[in-house]
Amino acid sequence: MHQIKKYSVLIMVAFGISAFVKPVFCFFLIGSLLLYVAIHARLFFKQLNKMASKLQAL
Repeated sequence: MHQIKKYSVLIMVAFGISAFVKPVFCFFLIGSLLLYVAIHARLFFKQLNKMASKLQAL
């Protein structure tokens, strides 16, 4: 998630340019960004679940 905040301006510029030049790339950009967020959220919840099971064992 830190990378998204770090490169948010670059992502917005690429999105704005691609919306006019090649709209298909615009949807690819959104899809890849959503895939990145989904994978990292899945990994975060997996790690959170492991921590919760360790706390319940105590």
